[in-house]
Amino acid sequence: MKPEDKQLLDVVVKPIEEAARAAQDALNRALRERVAQEKNAATDSGQPQPRPEEKRPPRERRDSRGRKLPRGVFEPKPGEYWIRFADSTGKIRREKIGPLVGPVGDAYHKRRSEAKEGKIFPESMRGRTPVLFQEIARDFLVYSKRKSGITSTISPALRGF
Repeated sequence: MKPEDKQLLDVVVKPIEEAARAAQDALNRALRERVAQEKNAATDSGQPQPRPEEKRPPRERRDSRGRKLPRGVFEPKPGEYWIRFADSTGKIRREKIGPLVGPVGDAYHKRRSEAKEGKIFPESMRGRTPVLFQEIARDFLVYSKRKSGITSTISPALRGF
């Protein structure tokens, strides 16, 4: 290395490297202080902070007498038991069962198995036959002729159906 290059290195490059190191150290310090402030603010809010490694046990549902309720069963009023399940379309359904806990669990399991078999459908879908696109297209063509008197630009494409 030439003496001029060494002098240039000492005069220009080294001060820049030192300034970059000092800036990086300042950023790291500021980041640590901010994390510590956020941690202190979270603990000062008065709310307990759950630790990520702690898992809370699931909350047990109990009826008005303190008995543990089976899965899918709830008691909106004392002595009135309902079940909650999803039908075959995925919609959440609720059904009043009665005043006794015993038959409620059986009803829940029965409804679940019926939903899996596809027996439970919404009332509006029972006995309904599917509508074909061909019927919709035909109805549209009749409607557009009657309403506007002329066929639309989409009509030739729909005639194939």
